[in-house]
Amino acid sequence: MIAETSDSPESHPVFLVCEQGSPLHIAAMDRLEYCFSEAEPGQVFSAWQVSDSNQGSGDDATQSSLFEVAIASRELTGGFAQQALNRPVAAALMRTGVSALVVSGVWGCTIDLPRIADMLGIATVFVIPDTQELPEHLDASTVVWLKDAFRRCRFIAANDLPQALQPLVAPEKLVSPAALPGIVEGLSHEGHATRTFNYSTYEFLSRDHPLLHAMQYRDVRFFQGSERVLDVACGAGIFLDCLRKAGIEAVGVERDSMIAGYGVGMGLDIVNQDAMEYLNTTTDRFDGIYCSHFIEHLPIEVVQELIGLLYQRLAPGGLLVLVFPDPESIRSQLLGFWRDPEHVRFYHPELVSSIATVAGFTLEASSYDEQPHTVVGFEATPPQPPTLISMDSPPQAPAGPAGWLDTLFARFGLQSRRRAESSEEMWRNWAKQAATALDSQRSYLEHLKQRSDKLWQVNATWSWNDNATILLRRSEDRDSPLP
Repeated sequence: MIAETSDSPESHPVFLVCEQGSPLHIAAMDRLEYCFSEAEPGQVFSAWQVSDSNQGSGDDATQSSLFEVAIASRELTGGFAQQALNRPVAAALMRTGVSALVVSGVWGCTIDLPRIADMLGIATVFVIPDTQELPEHLDASTVVWLKDAFRRCRFIAANDLPQALQPLVAPEKLVSPAALPGIVEGLSHEGHATRTFNYSTYEFLSRDHPLLHAMQYRDVRFFQGSERVLDVACGAGIFLDCLRKAGIEAVGVERDSMIAGYGVGMGLDIVNQDAMEYLNTTTDRFDGIYCSHFIEHLPIEVVQELIGLLYQRLAPGGLLVLVFPDPESIRSQLLGFWRDPEHVRFYHPELVSSIATVAGFTLEASSYDEQPHTVVGFEATPPQPPTLISMDSPPQAPAGPAGWLDTLFARFGLQSRRRAESSEEMWRNWAKQAATALDSQRSYLEHLKQRSDKLWQVNATWSWNDNATILLRRSEDRDSPLP
């Protein structure tokens, strides 16, 4: 049973993240368990909440959450695509205000968690289970990633540290798992981290890195064959990671020290500096520049200056790729743009293209030219469908003889003229009714077709890409006319 530590008024809760069924027992308030499952082909999200329940009752009650993690996250490899538990753990840590985080199991989905805790000012203890089999050799990028994660840990608990991890763990941080209860108890009295809102915490509380990684990886194709690429306002370096996997040398610039440090810890080349200051002072030139979701953070006059500086930093023939929210996208207007507290305004692709043309760029391609732009509105009063006419079943012959003459004719298999005329009139009336009903049905089907066509037009409006992508080429070796 996991129970909250409350030995003294100064004791603060501890958060535990462990594989489902882990025998690890320490004093903790919240326990998040994860289990592995087979990933679906093309799956973007690698973690989702399966259940949430209370364990125990009264003072011994603990919050327990179970997450299912894609099997790819079980691999001991670095990268943003492996960060399946980052967002739920970050949210839990901010919600509970814990003093310490205990992580059990060295997997792709867990090794990054000490960075999250360190960003929030929370002490981390990493537990390496005896039952876990680790590879004998690790690739260079994973070594950098693991070394940085272990550096941010307060302690690393293991009975027998695997040989591949020994060079990455400082000896003074290595402790026995048997000492964990006392260590955690001590950490619980250190006081919880002061929780303040800032942009870096927002990034990790609201962004899905596996999704962003999949989205930005598509843009790598623009820089195939490039020798050196600059990523302006690179954030934690998601696109830099994509370029690295593609074998393209790249450097990023990011002003937020916490976010930049996060990417540096993954072995990425990131300069911690304001982008405008960097572009104004550096003498380096690049044959490719990537600027994603940056201009919407700037006023118009700064955007003009930025595009002029980007022109100066490009080598002749170099390519600039600008990505920003498309103001003609309903999804961007309603769901995306206003989630970011630093967004200033929308920029229309044609406005950005005009600014870039004045700066000396040649427009090579724009996503704005590749999608429809007809806006279909909704009627204030939806049209009413035509009235459906119901039909009776086909008429039946009169039931039984109506008199002695009909009875006589029936004995010889005949029908009187009166009875025949009556049946004919019944069928004639039914045929008229059927024709009227058929016309009504045709009218109703035409009405449904018109409504369906309208809905598809509205859907086409809704399905515009959230982001606009513009490709600009520096075709001449001359200075930008913009300051």
